[in-house]
Amino acid sequence: MWFSLPYSLVGRRKATTTPLPQHLTENYHRVIQSLVRIEPSYDERRSIVPHYLRFDPEAVGIFDYYAGELEPKLAPYGEYHDIVNWASKLAGSVARLTGLLHLADHYNHPAPWDIPLPPETLYRAIEIGEYLVAHARAAHGYMKTDPQVEIAKYLLGWIHKIGETKFTKRELYRRVRGKLQKVSDLEAPLFLLVQHGYLREVEEPVSTGAGRKPATYEVHPDFAKKYGHNGQNTPTDSNSGHFGHKIPENPHLLEDVAAIFGDTIAQP
Repeated sequence: MWFSLPYSLVGRRKATTTPLPQHLTENYHRVIQSLVRIEPSYDERRSIVPHYLRFDPEAVGIFDYYAGELEPKLAPYGEYHDIVNWASKLAGSVARLTGLLHLADHYNHPAPWDIPLPPETLYRAIEIGEYLVAHARAAHGYMKTDPQVEIAKYLLGWIHKIGETKFTKRELYRRVRGKLQKVSDLEAPLFLLVQHGYLREVEEPVSTGAGRKPATYEVHPDFAKKYGHNGQNTPTDSNSGHFGHKIPENPHLLEDVAAIFGDTIAQP
């Protein structure tokens, strides 16, 4: 299965959009209809005989090199070890993509299978394969993500949206109560964000009035500075030490938030 996880445009969609040029729409339908109408061949027993697509000799060498470079990445601790079951079929996927692109390129040819697949088409398929790797890894990550991590990422996005460098648990809950049923549901994900250094729980002076003071959190100044918060009252050089460490340059949590919010949050 090939995965694609595009950014969601919900909440940022335009009320009116410019339609696609007519010649593009017509050409798309012409290509698709031509591919659907490809007729099979039959033998004397009326059994279907496949049309075989073949790489030209140069493309064969390129594909063999690509498959050879891919194999070590599937080993334990290899680049694709975390998606090994999916990536072990990547070479075959690239071969099939090459065939699909070739048929689309020659949609008006009576027998495109008689034309060898050139290196240029294979290179395009390899480029699509690299896109599919990134999205397969993201999809597999979503499928096995801890729910508390998902909520923590959601909260981090809201903290960015609020734009405050300091807030109470009650204030945050008012923003996200459509997703969480009760204030106590914030406990675990907020603890996770504190453990990862994005937040720090601060002790407020004890109030003389009745009732317990709500928990208050400060946003790490590095995160505030990086993602556009108003950090004039929380300069990095004076406050970072209170958090005990700086946010890593490429924290996975921030990468996931950037993927979810797209260009709303700058990429790390």
